[in-house]
Amino acid sequence: MDAAWGVSVFQFRDEDWKAHGNQTGFVEVIGLARKVRLSSHAVSVIVISEDLTFLTSFAERSLKGRLFVWTTRLLLVTRLALSDLRKVLSTRWTFSMMNTVALNVEENGRSSLYTHLPYSPEGAQIYKLGSWSQQFRLFLRSSFEIFPEKYDNFHGGYVNITSGVWAPFWDEKEVMAADGSKVKEYSGSDFMALDTIAKALNFRIRQVPTKDFVEVTQRVEERVSFIASIYYVVLVNRLERHDFTYTYQFSYESFCLSKPGLRPQWESLYYPLAHQVWAGTMTVLVIVPVVFVVIAHLRSRWDNVRTLDFCKLSLEVFKTFVGQNLTQSAFKTTSARLLITAWLVFSFIIGVAYRGNLTAYLTLPVYPPRPETVAELVETVERINMPSYGHDWKAFFTNSDSPVFQALGRLLFIGPSVHEGLNLVLEKNHALLCSLRYLEYTIAQDFTDVNGQTKLYIGRNPIFPSPAAWPIPHDAPYKPQLDRYLMAFAESGLYNKWIEDLIEIARRESSKKQEQQKKKEQGREHLDSGPRPLTVKHMQGPLMLLGFGLGAALLVFLAEFSLYWGFLCALRLS
Repeated sequence: MDAAWGVSVFQFRDEDWKAHGNQTGFVEVIGLARKVRLSSHAVSVIVISEDLTFLTSFAERSLKGRLFVWTTRLLLVTRLALSDLRKVLSTRWTFSMMNTVALNVEENGRSSLYTHLPYSPEGAQIYKLGSWSQQFRLFLRSSFEIFPEKYDNFHGGYVNITSGVWAPFWDEKEVMAADGSKVKEYSGSDFMALDTIAKALNFRIRQVPTKDFVEVTQRVEERVSFIASIYYVVLVNRLERHDFTYTYQFSYESFCLSKPGLRPQWESLYYPLAHQVWAGTMTVLVIVPVVFVVIAHLRSRWDNVRTLDFCKLSLEVFKTFVGQNLTQSAFKTTSARLLITAWLVFSFIIGVAYRGNLTAYLTLPVYPPRPETVAELVETVERINMPSYGHDWKAFFTNSDSPVFQALGRLLFIGPSVHEGLNLVLEKNHALLCSLRYLEYTIAQDFTDVNGQTKLYIGRNPIFPSPAAWPIPHDAPYKPQLDRYLMAFAESGLYNKWIEDLIEIARRESSKKQEQQKKKEQGREHLDSGPRPLTVKHMQGPLMLLGFGLGAALLVFLAEFSLYWGFLCALRLS
């Protein structure tokens, strides 16, 4: 019915809701009631029934239909036996966890107020708030409000949570306890946040075992777990299955690739100068001897002197270009000396620049261009791997309007763990898509050598920043308490400080471990920290050039020798 005067009334006769095996009418009424609830900030709902089956069905359907949030007050008016009332209040989420009070009408004309407290000093219990009668009106037994707050203090109770090993957010390892038994020790930024919240709200953490990240959220959807205390990116298709806490962090989904191999060392002789500089230098190297020949030819016509041949002048120019001595007798005129002076200055500048860059190219590695954006990524790799939680991401990319994201979705393969994916990145033309923080932590911990170098790199431009939060059941009544503390962690910068500290610790531990391993293998106490000597690999360019020169000289010598003996044989025969 319409909410005239702020009141809506929905009536179900027994024959109506029992006649529908699929309870379609029930679902429609819950949907209409939810629309009324969404139209106001504060709604109170009164449910009147003395049928236990109806109340059970109502609890299930209202939960699936998301009828209630914590600010919605539910008053259940019934006439059940106390044992049945206790059972329905303690076993149904709508009645036990939400803001629900039951008014049970008794045979003596009085009515008792009950509520279920999931967490109290005595544990989970049905608490009698008071009673009501026409004679004495409302009588409350304690200072409790009629609708008490249930989640400001958990009174040391256990709260089921799910998580997964996803450092630096959540990590676990087995340690030896004082009694000799093995126990799990937890660390990570999200564990620190949860542990701080647990101390503030006075509850104990009980981790529900899961085999992968799909089960982590499945247990939340089933309400077996109250919190998945590890950040998940807030995606639209995930919101259909569960809610999220306050978005206390932004997840930068990034890709990781292997660093491109170094260019062949023999090419280092060519790379110090750009293509245009080489072309200009070679052109000048040809033009200068021609100019000298023209000057000498003109001088010979005026002064009647012998002209130097082109080969001799070219040899003189090339000698000075590589820093050899100059034959001054070849350049006697003022014009020729001015030209050779300009040529010497040009050769000096080019030579110094070339030698400086050559030294840098021999000693410092220069990597070729590498993919840094998503558009470059999808054109470069054969496959992109992502851990088991990536099904939502694949659906998101595939359904995107962006051609680049669609191509990314087609290349995305779900399955390998992060360590397996990073190994595939090193072995094949694959990429790994993962959270930036987790990639940084894993690479620092397991894929960095003792000198702090790694064969992997993370793309400079992440795919996009995504809000991230903890998954919780739809309309969880304890969400405001979690949001308040998570907001404080984010605004104070404490959460980011935890992550940065954990990554730095992992980097130091990895470096220390590899340094010890290297010392053990080398059998010495101190590592060589002097300058790195040039190896045959660095000097293969000049060695190859020398070998090429020797081979060319040998071929020319054999050709000259053959022509000489052929000429002698021809003279003898003639």
